[in-house]
Amino acid sequence: PAAWIDRTFGELVHALVTGEDRQAFGNFTGCCIPVALYRESRRRFLPPGCAGFNCTGPPMHTRLEAEDFITILGDENFGRAAHKAGLFDQAGRPHPPEEIS
Repeated sequence: PAAWIDRTFGELVHALVTGEDRQAFGNFTGCCIPVALYRESRRRFLPPGCAGFNCTGPPMHTRLEAEDFITILGDENFGRAAHKAGLFDQAGRPHPPEEIS
């Protein structure tokens, strides 16, 4: 959610594990935990053709950016609430599998 830009990964972990900011994530019930951060390669030295990088368990002081994607392990209730809140729309829709001939 936009309200989380420039806050830290540690704040996000704390808020989701304790349930302090359930409203920003669709008022979910159940539990979840953020485990990774995907970040685009802009302003960073990466090999040509590398669009970004995934950091599992990033440092807790890592500031969240608008373009970041967060991998969150959660139960079905979290998934449904986050989807309803429009948080999955940013990642795009899965493509149908191509037929193999």
